[in-house]
Amino acid sequence: MMVKISLVKAIANVLALLPLMSAGQTQGCSNGKCGLEDETSLLQVSAHTYTEKRSVLALPDFAKNDEMEDSIGSPSNVQSQGGAPPDLSTNARITKAGSKFTISGSQDGSHGTWLPYVASHTTIAWARHGAPWIGTGPYSGCEFAIFHDKNNINRVGIAHIPKPDTDESVAEWNQFKATVKVLNHFKVPLPDPTKYSASYIFVDLGADPYAISRVDVHAATMGGGNGPIFAVTKL
Repeated sequence: MMVKISLVKAIANVLALLPLMSAGQTQGCSNGKCGLEDETSLLQVSAHTYTEKRSVLALPDFAKNDEMEDSIGSPSNVQSQGGAPPDLSTNARITKAGSKFTISGSQDGSHGTWLPYVASHTTIAWARHGAPWIGTGPYSGCEFAIFHDKNNINRVGIAHIPKPDTDESVAEWNQFKATVKVLNHFKVPLPDPTKYSASYIFVDLGADPYAISRVDVHAATMGGGNGPIFAVTKL
């Protein structure tokens, strides 16, 4: 009888420890940020399937007076794809050196997905497999849209719709938007009409619902997108 009672007590003690053991698994995360590696690799996360929750470490904390640089730029010789918008999904990452954030290409899609701007075409990008964020820019009056596949709500994409538009860019967007579920579509105005300025749009795919942020910069030239950040807005 004593052996049976001791065994029951031992099992009860183990069960009592389980909540503590489970809580200990989250002690490495704080303020919604887990697994930050270093300042030069802010967005490196492991790949996830589309059915899994993406990493909560999606975007760095952009701040006023930090610098922003898009090193990917606009591609040349972009063509419509049978009347549909060109798919310019680009593996990308954001690194920081000092106070400067740089958007650059990446060898895989686990860091993020970037959609380059093209003046004469509506362009689209689908979030790469496992990407924690997707973004596009620069903006100074163009339109932005976020959408998902009608047959798979976890397959998310964005569009950069140029303004002033062309007959081709209008036709591209009208054809494409009928094939997807558009979640949001809005104009991104010139952020500071008194100076050369532009905006970048980022979507945090780890948020539920997806969180959209606009990062405004003062550019060195008209139509440029590199320069100091003067505002960060959650949309």
